[in-house]
Amino acid sequence: MIERLKDDLSKTKTYDDLMCKDGVIKKLIAQSLEQMLESELTEHLVYKKYSPTGKNNGNYRNGKIHKSLKNDPLANGW
Repeated sequence: MIERLKDDLSKTKTYDDLMCKDGVIKKLIAQSLEQMLESELTEHLVYKKYSPTGKNNGNYRNGKIHKSLKNDPLANGW
């Protein structure tokens, strides 16, 4: 993730490249939130993704859905 961020940052030339809808900062926030949610699920289920431990135990991961932010955290002063 860090290498990809460095690559994205090296390609930015304008403010919009950083802050617009598809900008680097927005992508960084989205990726960070995804990673935090994945970690929280791993902690809750007590086994890592794709681990055979969770198979047929009644408490398992049953898919993934893309999440989107409803508000713009940059506009709220984050």
